Amino acid sequence: MIIAASAIAFFAASAPFAFAQSTDSNNANTSGPSATSSLKGAGHSAENTASNTYDAAKTAVKDTTITSRVKMALHEDKVTHGAGITVDTTAGVVTLSGTAPTKEAAHRAVAVAKKIRGVQSVKDAITVTNRG
Repeated sequence: MIIAASAIAFFAASAPFAFAQSTDSNNANTSGPSATSSLKGAGHSAENTASNTYDAAKTAVKDTTITSRVKMALHEDKVTHGAGITVDTTAGVVTLSGTAPTKEAAHRAVAVAKKIRGVQSVKDAITVTNRG
């Protein structure tokens, strides 16, 4: 709905320019783009913008889903449960940060995250609080 409203507003704002014509037939400029081609170009631009917006929203929803799945898996895992691990996902790349009590817990968190559907890769930025 927002995309449609944006497209309508764009066309309404550009309409006076697209339909403007010279009243002097002797001074008509025939070397520039026609009103029709200008509108077609604007339509393609609006379509591309809408498509890009849709793709970005779709990616954001996928990333949110992946983040939720990783958090749930870390919470349910006996080794990583209760660790202070933060999960962030961008375009399928999961970044794990925060703290883990042991190296084993940090390594386990990475392994758990890699098993989640949709995860492209995992970046490990976890700090181990107990070096044992």
